[in-house]
Amino acid sequence: MASSGAFDTIQTPYNLLNPSAGLAMPPDFAEADYGNIIDACADQDMGVFAIRAFAGGALLGSAPSAHTHRTPFFPLALYERDRARAAGLAALLPPGRSLQAAALRFVLDDSRLSSAIIGFRTSGEIEQAVAGLQSPPLPGRLLGVVRSGIPLPPHPRGD
Repeated sequence: MASSGAFDTIQTPYNLLNPSAGLAMPPDFAEADYGNIIDACADQDMGVFAIRAFAGGALLGSAPSAHTHRTPFFPLALYERDRARAAGLAALLPPGRSLQAAALRFVLDDSRLSSAIIGFRTSGEIEQAVAGLQSPPLPGRLLGVVRSGIPLPPHPRGD
């Protein structure tokens, strides 16, 4: 599709829990593999819009949206699994660093993207996102886990 020259832009899911649209993942990657489509698009000078930067809210720790209860593409079971995995990623962040800020930073730090389509529910989420953009780069340990495609175990509650 990218090499056809028939399209100017694409929207693709891209987030900390499934970075496969922008990274070559190992063969045993357990999630939907988007085949590093961002690189293919960059080779064609094609615009890329990242979607699902917060994995449907799972990286925010918020309750699933009404849409999550209806969609066959990102169903409730996937959301719940992503939320558990997000807790594992949060444990890799330094104290005081929010997973929301890290998720946004991950997407917006990728220079191959034209933009990210980010859904906000409240003005507070927008303020947190802006603050997160002023945070330091993502820790190498977190990026290593994301790049390796290793499924994270659920993080114990209360830790």
